[in-house]
Amino acid sequence: MKISTGMKTLLFLGLLFYTASLHASQDSGMRFIENKGQWDSHEMYRVNLKPGFFQVQKNAFHFILFKEDLHELRHEKNSEQMMNGHVFDLQFVGANPNVSFETSKADDHVLNYFLGSDESKWVSGVRQYAYLRYKNIYRDIDLEVYGEGDAIKYNWLLKPGANPESIGVWYAGVEDLHLEKGVLHYKTSVSEMKELAPVAWQEVNGQKRMVNVKYEIQGDTVRLRRYRDWETDRKSTRLNSSH
Repeated sequence: MKISTGMKTLLFLGLLFYTASLHASQDSGMRFIENKGQWDSHEMYRVNLKPGFFQVQKNAFHFILFKEDLHELRHEKNSEQMMNGHVFDLQFVGANPNVSFETSKADDHVLNYFLGSDESKWVSGVRQYAYLRYKNIYRDIDLEVYGEGDAIKYNWLLKPGANPESIGVWYAGVEDLHLEKGVLHYKTSVSEMKELAPVAWQEVNGQKRMVNVKYEIQGDTVRLRRYRDWETDRKSTRLNSSH
């Protein structure tokens, strides 16, 4: 995706996969539902998934996943049953606490939340979007998030001179975090997940030149490591996950 800015940008693209398939709960695809007071204030947006949902927070993605398909359970007459679930976070280490959000591709229809008997807490006209972007989550770095197929897709967008090694993601509440041939793997009590290895290139005089980048695990934190052939100050660079 080409970002329209007044200067060249550097882009990192990552894919988060859920092996049981992180399907959106609606056929139209993944949607970011804004929080207008129907949920706790730390939750900026929510994405409903068949096995649960995830919250977009200012410094994290917060996942609540189940073995069961919540979409099917909502349509069952007797949905009061014990469920196997798991909660985990992808926390952005050292991120800007005052990050702002930008959304686009809004749906034509809105949602209404009439929860409980207290009408003062009812919320109407809630918008949902197909695209969300964290603005300046790190210095000169944005993060965009959207859905594509069965995956949650997220891109790091860096302006010239920004340091990709400042990005750190702490995987809190997962097990067996490890790399296999550059692919990031981890487990929860209900699923196994992976993120594909990053691929990168720079645009030089309108031509693409491949450069090297990789994941590096430090405890429970994942960072990006670049190689000497990466010239962030002078070149526009795109980093992409391989399929």
